[in-house]
Amino acid sequence: MKEMGFAYAIIGGVGTEDYYKKAIGASIIEGSEVSIYENLLRKNHE
Repeated sequence: MKEMGFAYAIIGGVGTEDYYKKAIGASIIEGSEVSIYENLLRKNHE
């Protein structure tokens, strides 16, 4: 993505943070543990 001109990317649903930290130097966005989409599917299926 860097080669395409993107300054950053967001990886959702990370299983283990350590892999991405080692492989691409990723860092965690504080407070991102809770998704803004967390309840979206539940609301649509009630």
